[in-house]
Amino acid sequence: LIIWNIKNRIDVTVSSELKLEDELISALCLGISDYCRKLGFNKVVIGLSGGIDSSVVASLATLALGKENVLG
Repeated sequence: LIIWNIKNRIDVTVSSELKLEDELISALCLGISDYCRKLGFNKVVIGLSGGIDSSVVASLATLALGKENVLG
């Protein structure tokens, strides 16, 4: 996984941005699922405040672990 500052690039296209976003989402989901697997967690409970950060965490956890394994 390579992450770079896209603000310094002038020739970034929409397809490149989507590819980078997909790579980041995949990496984050891999990290979540790997962490849960290593600790022996089958399900997770997420505290939701209604803000964008908790919404992103809930979405990533659902992608990584499956909707039946996330409670929030």
